[in-house]
Amino acid sequence: MKKLMRFVRPEVPALLQAGMIAGISLSMSVGLLACSAWLISMASTRPPILILEVAIVAVRFFGLGRGIVRYFARIREHDVALNIQTKIRQSIYSTMEERMPTQLIGVQRGKILQGVVSDSEAIQDLWLRIALPWIAALVSGASGIGIIYWLDHPFGVLAGIIFLAAMFVIPFVSILTSAGSEQRTTEEELFDGFIQACDSIEESLVFGTNESVRNELMKTQERISASEKKLASVAGISESLQMLFAGSTIALAIISSAHAFLTGIIPGANIAVIVLIPLAIYDGLPTTFAAFSQVTTLVKRAESLAPYLEPIAPDGVPHQLSHDDVTLKFTDLVPDTVKGRLLPVSAEASPGKPLVIQGRSGCGKSSIINAILGFVGYSGQITEIDPGSTSVMLQSDHLFATSIRENLKIGRPEVSDREIMQILEVVELANLIYSMPEGLDTHIGPYGFNLSGGEKQRLKLARVLLRHTSVYLLDEPFEYLDAQMAQRIALKIERILVTKTLLIVSHLGLRLSGQSNTLGLVATMQH
Repeated sequence: MKKLMRFVRPEVPALLQAGMIAGISLSMSVGLLACSAWLISMASTRPPILILEVAIVAVRFFGLGRGIVRYFARIREHDVALNIQTKIRQSIYSTMEERMPTQLIGVQRGKILQGVVSDSEAIQDLWLRIALPWIAALVSGASGIGIIYWLDHPFGVLAGIIFLAAMFVIPFVSILTSAGSEQRTTEEELFDGFIQACDSIEESLVFGTNESVRNELMKTQERISASEKKLASVAGISESLQMLFAGSTIALAIISSAHAFLTGIIPGANIAVIVLIPLAIYDGLPTTFAAFSQVTTLVKRAESLAPYLEPIAPDGVPHQLSHDDVTLKFTDLVPDTVKGRLLPVSAEASPGKPLVIQGRSGCGKSSIINAILGFVGYSGQITEIDPGSTSVMLQSDHLFATSIRENLKIGRPEVSDREIMQILEVVELANLIYSMPEGLDTHIGPYGFNLSGGEKQRLKLARVLLRHTSVYLLDEPFEYLDAQMAQRIALKIERILVTKTLLIVSHLGLRLSGQSNTLGLVATMQH
């Protein structure tokens, strides 16, 4: 909560202002009821119309004013809430952008999604549905109790004590009887399970596990429903307590006002005012009190955002490759993910002397690229590279459900169609694009659904080659391709990147010539 409060603290004056405006709106409701009660009571005695004129004007004023003031209060409340939410989300996005995958190991995507979208939105209820309504109710109650005290001092003191007890006791009971941590965990499971189900829908249909996946999601949903029922029962308890406090106040108001009238302390017209005002000051409190049952859940959600709000402390400024220093070298390198399965590797890549890393599946080829990028820890030494001067193709690269042109322009938005077609010639996709009626405007569907595995891989490769950088790291760029096509494309890539530093990870036995007709270094991975 401390990390969250640094976003809330600057907005506290604005929040208090919004609460006061909302309180004035509710106070106008109290004033409306009080004036209406007095007007009706006095009208029954048939006094001269001038005696009633002030009350008539007051009823009109409070009746029209409460809606207008409430409108401004809602604008102020949501303006402040959205400002806080925007700052929180900006902080989350900035922090997530700076983090490497190793810092997100063990974090489920559903939890990240919930943290960024759901939690940052839900915690607004802490001030929109809990703090601000409570402040407004306190202001409104104070105005109502003030009127009662003005009319009947002894009962005004008693009504004030009962009201303050209700304002503090009922929220306290609601918080104690709520249990939001279990629901919070269950919601995270549902988020993550749903995302995994979407990602594996094809495999589920092929292997016939879609029904079991759906049943698991339904069980999780049932657990959430059970938690919500528990919260509903807590809301019922809060409302019952509110009715108890309100009912006792009204009962005492009847007794006290009757006694005051009989003893000549107050006129008969004021009895209705004293009896009906408690209805106004307790009106709407059930919703406010019920919201306190969510405090535990909302605090848990706020705490879950803390890791994403923490700034990442820099570990120092590493030596980075500039555009004039493009020799990539690693010595005795062993990524942490393949310790015990990979012997220390030393190699070097420089312009005109590409490096090809080959080996059996699972031996750690991709881990070397991940270590170079800083995605995983490692032992040994690596000349670290500047991300701004590096183009990377990973096995997990994503294709978006849009056109071929838009997918290719992601890395370099200003690229021309002519350059795109030249690169598509390199990866041997040009003929396919020419054969499509819509050409580069052809939509490839979600995850490139409308393309084959080899076509998707070459499209990802083309996207990387369209960038202008000093270093190119390609992880299995020829996956799904036959050996002959892979060899042809590899030689074309070597020619167009002859002035660049190139590292290729591949399970195929590629042979690159090098600028001086010599083989690039081939590192063999061992178990």
